[in-house]
Amino acid sequence: MSDDSFKTQGWAQGIYKVSATKKEIYGALRILPDGRKFRYAKAGGTLVAGGMTGGATVTTNHYGQVQTSGAANAVGSTVVQVYIGATAVTENMYLDGFLLVYDGTAGTTGFQYRVTSHETSSAGSEIISVTLAEPLQVATLTTDYFSLVPSLWSSVTHTTSRTAAPAGIAMKAATSGQFLWLQTGGSAICKAEGTAAVGTEISISNTAQEIEINDAYTSAPVGWVYGVANAAGKWGPVFLTID
Repeated sequence: MSDDSFKTQGWAQGIYKVSATKKEIYGALRILPDGRKFRYAKAGGTLVAGGMTGGATVTTNHYGQVQTSGAANAVGSTVVQVYIGATAVTENMYLDGFLLVYDGTAGTTGFQYRVTSHETSSAGSEIISVTLAEPLQVATLTTDYFSLVPSLWSSVTHTTSRTAAPAGIAMKAATSGQFLWLQTGGSAICKAEGTAAVGTEISISNTAQEIEINDAYTSAPVGWVYGVANAAGKWGPVFLTID
């Protein structure tokens, strides 16, 4: 899989296929000629076709960690030493996620780098090696703060939190650990929590799998109803604008 350019063909997994093995980069963007957009993802729980999903969340002890107990990393490095707090790091937890320079010395902050592999840690509170897709643009210091952030699409679920980051609509049923495509843009079908008129802005619902009217405007909008009003508990047409 190439990271160098936008991929338009040669996809290893069909839109309606579910795989036991990972075949694309998490979050890989696929656009069909009709304008529909999709992101490649891993199921973090049981998913149903046409169900809205929320993305992976940050682990507090792996975010904003000062590197005083760690090591400085030289400019140009693609394998960096990262101190993490007292929570385990599991296999592939941050694959296709990002290392962020969260805070620190002027000139070192404001960069993020995609993670291609990393060591595990059974309990945290130690240094792990993290391999990056791109080399460090500037050296990092032990006074800097690092954050490890998973790919939004590395563990998606039918969340019941309206404040979750929307990841897209599952194209097919999947079980935890399987890989699939989620629709994120264009004409789509999704289950509605309640009745919603044409043109109504919609967001992720607090009922698993569903979308609802974005009336409180505290949730990230995912699109709007088009063509015909959505009926409660039914799958209707929506135009997705996650991408």
